[in-house]
Amino acid sequence: MGQLHREDGPAVEWGDGGQEWYLNGARHREDGPAVDNADGSYSWYLNGDKHRIDGPAVEAASGAKQWWYEGQLHRDGEPAIEGADGTREWYHYGKNIPMKKPTPQVFNKNKITEMRSIYDRPIVVVENRILAMRKKYIDDSDTSQGTKMKPKF
Repeated sequence: MGQLHREDGPAVEWGDGGQEWYLNGARHREDGPAVDNADGSYSWYLNGDKHRIDGPAVEAASGAKQWWYEGQLHRDGEPAIEGADGTREWYHYGKNIPMKKPTPQVFNKNKITEMRSIYDRPIVVVENRILAMRKKYIDDSDTSQGTKMKPKF
């Protein structure tokens, strides 16, 4: 049996609409994905190896993505695998790089600091405005029965 090979289009066209490009028996395509499935998923190959420089080499119909370089999972500074469920895995030339997860204490401390910086400022501003309005419009110095509000006009 001969090798799958075609230079001007897909070497395999499946009944469901999927297509595969081959060159000398290996999945290969330079200007697009070598595997284009009917469900919308695709895979990029170069000389039989999963490979793509400008984006994910594999994209599943679910939205999951994988970055490959010369047959190895690889992506600089970003996860090489992004699952449809939000999971992420880092690889550098095929080697898995475990990510250090923050401890609950570190996470909580950072979150509290972040929340304080977001919410404290507006409250302080409102309190300052209330105090300024009180000083401007209310005189409470001439009563012993609590605050007697008098506008200063």
